[in-house]
Amino acid sequence: MKRICREKGITLISLVVTIIILLILAGVTISTLIGNNGLINRARDASIATDAAETKEQIQLELMRRYNEDGRYTNSDVIAAVKQITSNDIEEGAETTTTKKGNIVSIAELWVSNSGAGVKVGDLFDESGTEEGKLHIGDFINYTAGTWKDTDMVTIAGTGVTPNNSTDKPTTNYQFGGFAVGGSRDGNATPNNTSYAYVRDASTDSAITGWRLFDVSDGVMTLISAGCPEDYCNPNGTNYAYISEYILTGNVNSSADATTLGLETTYKARNWDMYVNRTCGAESASVLTKAKLDAWYAKYTNTPGADTLTATTFQKIYKTDTNCVNDGMYESLIDNYSLYYLSSPFRSYNVYYVDSARMKLNGNSNDDAFGVRVLVSLSSDIKLSDKATDTKTVVSRSK
Repeated sequence: MKRICREKGITLISLVVTIIILLILAGVTISTLIGNNGLINRARDASIATDAAETKEQIQLELMRRYNEDGRYTNSDVIAAVKQITSNDIEEGAETTTTKKGNIVSIAELWVSNSGAGVKVGDLFDESGTEEGKLHIGDFINYTAGTWKDTDMVTIAGTGVTPNNSTDKPTTNYQFGGFAVGGSRDGNATPNNTSYAYVRDASTDSAITGWRLFDVSDGVMTLISAGCPEDYCNPNGTNYAYISEYILTGNVNSSADATTLGLETTYKARNWDMYVNRTCGAESASVLTKAKLDAWYAKYTNTPGADTLTATTFQKIYKTDTNCVNDGMYESLIDNYSLYYLSSPFRSYNVYYVDSARMKLNGNSNDDAFGVRVLVSLSSDIKLSDKATDTKTVVSRSK
């Protein structure tokens, strides 16, 4: 009997092996269900992707229903449709929103991917500035850079100087200012001199704001701020202009001692991406420099560069009359009737600036806050609709 019981019993080793096998099977099962690539997570990801795709499709259908059957619409139209479908209160420059199920969905590509029914920039652009119904240098474009946020102030502080976050002009060396959180990045910073403060809209007698067509190259549009959305305080001192050049453009001047001046350590290059609204198809942003203005003059006025400025070429590029008033299409976008820096050294201690009052370039040698003008380049995929331009009748100055 004892021998028979031993033959029918389960040994301890067999029991341990059985338990180990069961644990392994349980682990595999659990991993399959809830692991990083498990069935549950994959089902969740699929649900999120489906929700996002359905939301985008609903937005696209809403755009076609609310606006044009051919799919032509502006950034503002996209935002309105997003608000309608998601019930979210989002701003013009928003790149993401949440679906009704609470999932994050990207809306940044909606403008580009759904502007295919528009007209290619190259087919619409007229460099001569004479053809009616065409796109011309100086046209106002329906682009928006959104509003100033607290995060912008943090980003700007990365240059080494805290922005003043005030409509007051900056007074500290290398400081940005003249604007505040909640204001529009499409607007104008406080001018250096209120006696000649920005080109005016003839219909409203208020300073113009927004964005104008600066250049078209290989189908890529570059816009320029109509006014000066920021002020910048450049100090007067030897080599100070090199520091300003680096902060504004990221360029280390060949005459600058980067280590001694604290470039990349004490001072950082400004990031202008806050002006990039990807919903509108923007890809990059920078500031207007002397070199960029020289190239612009050489291309569009057949003069070697901005150094050859005269009252005629400065103010009357594409102008059609002699009274500083025209149809708003061809007026010089270089003259916005304010003082603004060109972000390039005139000498080691001062920076080039556009002196609109005297219609010439100069080098500022005082501790002054002048404006800066921002350039935004759009994707080559951008196509324009009949809503893309916003014609204004503008007045440069009273005469």
